[in-house]
Amino acid sequence: MSAHGCSVNFGLDCDMSVANCLLSMYVGCGSVELARKLFDGMSKKGLITWQAMISGYSQNGLANEVLDLYREMEIIGREVEEQMALGGFGSNPFLQNSLTNMYARCGNLLKARALFEDMPYKSIITWTAIIGGYGLHGHGETAVDLFDKMIKTGIRPDGAVFPGVEHYACIIDLLGRAGRFDQAKELIGSMKIKPDGAVWGALLGACKIHKNVDLAKLTFEKVIELEPANIGYHVLISNLYADVEDMDGVS
Repeated sequence: MSAHGCSVNFGLDCDMSVANCLLSMYVGCGSVELARKLFDGMSKKGLITWQAMISGYSQNGLANEVLDLYREMEIIGREVEEQMALGGFGSNPFLQNSLTNMYARCGNLLKARALFEDMPYKSIITWTAIIGGYGLHGHGETAVDLFDKMIKTGIRPDGAVFPGVEHYACIIDLLGRAGRFDQAKELIGSMKIKPDGAVWGALLGACKIHKNVDLAKLTFEKVIELEPANIGYHVLISNLYADVEDMDGVS
C-alpha cells in the first residue's frame, strides 16, 4: 500500500503497466476488495488488467465474481466490435485476433468460432486463440481437432500451442495422477528433448499419490541428479515412505 501511495503521489498510477502491477500485487496478497477498487478506478483496461482481476477472483475461490467479470468483459467486447465496424476496422487482423481471443476466454465459443471462420488469413496467433479457448472451457477433442487442421494448413506451432518441456510435465502429471504409469514412462522415453526436473518431479508426485514406492525410488534418483538442491523432492519421497510405514526409508 505504501508503494501504491508513492505511485499516486508521483502520478505513476495513471500508467497502465504500473496499475496492472499494483493490481496483481493486491490479488496476490488476497486483498481482492482493494484490487477491485483499483480495477474499477482505471480509466483504461487492457487484456492483462482483466486477466489479473479474473485470476485474482479465481485464486480466492470467488467463482460468481469470475463469471460476472467475464460477462462484463464480453459486453465491453461487443461495444468495441461495434466501434471497429463503424470505424472501418472490422477487417483488421490484429483487432480480429484480439476479439477472437476475448470471446473465447469469455466462453462465447460460438461467437469466437464465427469470427475465426470469417477471417481470410489465420496466423499462429489466430489458431492459438481459438484452440486455447476450446481447451480452457473443457472442449479438448475440438481443440485437438483444430490443432490437426492447423498443422495441415502448413502453420508451424510455437511454444504457446505445441508441447515444450513444461507441456510434457503437465501431461506426465495428468497420466500419473490417473495411475497410468506405463504411459507416463513411455512418454518420457519418447521425448525429443531431455526431461527436466519438473517432468520427473511430476512423476514422483504421482508415485506419492498412488504409493508406488518402486517407481518413486527410480524417479527420485533421476530428479535429484537434475535438481540436487531442491529439498521438496526429499520431503515428497520421505512422506511417501511414511505413508507405507517404511521408517528406514524415512530415515
